Amino acid sequence: KSDEVVAVVEMPGEVLAEGIAATHAGDPIPGWMQYDDGIHEVYPAAGEGPPEVMTVGWQPIEHDRIYRVATKIGDLTNGQSRPLTEYYTEHPELLPPKGAYVNVHAELMGYF
Repeated sequence: KSDEVVAVVEMPGEVLAEGIAATHAGDPIPGWMQYDDGIHEVYPAAGEGPPEVMTVGWQPIEHDRIYRVATKIGDLTNGQSRPLTEYYTEHPELLPPKGAYVNVHAELMGYF
């Protein structure tokens, strides 16, 4: 979409792991968290629960650490990932101001 925007948010490792697990359990859904190769998940046997995030930035995840995550801001509050929605509904002050958003298409086109 031409109006897609992203921004950087601070997120505890525990919320990051739960947010990824919530969107990666089962078939892909809207709001499915995408990530780079620095995140590694372990998938349990079928039907035994959601995946578990093991690394962030190629290092073991620290659940108490605050990570900086570039993401679509709407996906943090629209209910597609229960852990993210709950966290950012309880902590709206952690959402960046609208002036800090970056239009995805405009940014990508700057490379061509």
